[in-house]
Amino acid sequence: MLLPTYTGQNYSYSYEHATGIFFLYDNDYKSHIFLKGRDAWIFGKEIERLDNLPPPDCNSGLQTEKLIKSFL
Repeated sequence: MLLPTYTGQNYSYSYEHATGIFFLYDNDYKSHIFLKGRDAWIFGKEIERLDNLPPPDCNSGLQTEKLIKSFL
């Protein structure tokens, strides 16, 4: 079962540690995607990069939602 890792206003994602799979979706459940392998690795690295941005950029969540939207 995938529990939400990040929940934003429009987009969210879940991460399964055992398999390394990301599940990205919009909050209206109109579009979704599973990321595995290289795609999951790239998405994970980008999330790490966003998490390490200095405040206030890392705290807004806007960058994370833009990233999710670009993968959908």
